[in-house]
Amino acid sequence: MTDTTDNPTVTLRGDDRTVSLTRELTPAGERLRLETDDDSIRLDALALESLTWQEDEFFTELTGVEYAPGENPVSTDETLQIGNEYTVVQLTVFDTDDGPRLEIDSPKLGYSCRLGVAELVALSRKDMSLFSDLLHTPMGPVDDHDDDPLFH
Repeated sequence: MTDTTDNPTVTLRGDDRTVSLTRELTPAGERLRLETDDDSIRLDALALESLTWQEDEFFTELTGVEYAPGENPVSTDETLQIGNEYTVVQLTVFDTDDGPRLEIDSPKLGYSCRLGVAELVALSRKDMSLFSDLLHTPMGPVDDHDDDPLFH
């Protein structure tokens, strides 16, 4: 896998749309700038991680079309990493039968998701309140931690 730290921009194209993903250093830490022709949003590692434990229905509602993580994924050498003092997420572009997908992986929590151009475009149009809502379950789905005394 190639570390794209020296060239921190990855581009996904599909359905006549383009999404650019750029790792940026800000005074508040690392951010992923998700940019389309119309919109952009900057997300930190926690916001990105909050996407990894969402159910397929979340992404279907986000775009209005049935979510498909992509069949027969093949990893490319396009990768980025976004981190802060709380977590690190690894971003990898995959080629699939359904077009390119960005995998967002949280090694710390063991969750990941693969998002296509449609999901990324939809996310670029949202504001940060969406991610604040997703972080109401900051360690992933509550069901996975029901037996863990740390969560009671």
